[in-house]
Amino acid sequence: MITSEAAVNKGKGTGSGRKFGKLAQLMNMPLDVFFEITGHLEPLDILRLSRVSKQFRVTFASKHSRHIWLTARRNIHMPECPSDLTELQFASLMFEQYCQVRHLKSSVPICSHLKSLGLWLSCV
Repeated sequence: MITSEAAVNKGKGTGSGRKFGKLAQLMNMPLDVFFEITGHLEPLDILRLSRVSKQFRVTFASKHSRHIWLTARRNIHMPECPSDLTELQFASLMFEQYCQVRHLKSSVPICSHLKSLGLWLSCV
């Protein structure tokens, strides 16, 4: 019986088609390295990363990840998250062009409106 790595991977489509697991190693790295990486991201990056997989969604939606969001908000001098919203909801409200109340697409995200009014000086 052949048990080499090539034989085990044969037929799994590793050389063509969709590439799986490109970000899988992020969740397997040491936490201090993961936190160092996320410490250089902005809230929109964290929001997008939370949509990569269920594991990322659970990680970034957890109350234990508040320090990640806090650092991301500080990176762009973003206002504090209101107490009635989660960090994910707040990031979505600030950066996406989708109204969560009326379920309509807006022409620009709310952070652009805040910047134009001079209420948020460092908007992306």
